[in-house]
Amino acid sequence: MAASQAIIPTQVIQEINNLGEPHRALVRDFVLNSVTANGGLLIPPVEVSEFGDVCFQIQGTWVGTLTFQGSFDATNWSNLIAQPVGSATGVTSCTGNGAWNLPLSMKFFQVVATAWTSGTATGYARFRVNGVIFRSV
Repeated sequence: MAASQAIIPTQVIQEINNLGEPHRALVRDFVLNSVTANGGLLIPPVEVSEFGDVCFQIQGTWVGTLTFQGSFDATNWSNLIAQPVGSATGVTSCTGNGAWNLPLSMKFFQVVATAWTSGTATGYARFRVNGVIFRSV
């Protein structure tokens, strides 16, 4: 996989650090792709080595299946279990709008359309830097 296809955490963290104190290196938000066909990448391969978890939201008017996947080499992908917000049951894919949380243990993460009938789904994600604990101020 070419470096231009993945988000490089070091570059991301440098961008976050440019925000200055006290909002330094906590999370990184991304507005991601839209999917309109089978095989489309809602969240393209993201190198997540320096991130601890991701929360992502999918919205739109669509009929299909989006699958959550991880990989150590960005070539061989395995399905991952994400936790739907407001549910106690983990899932490896979705067929409708919603939000999911996922701990990141592999080097790469993506959300791919594994079946598609019609419409457009759009994804948004927030990656949390490894080891950061959120707290209210």
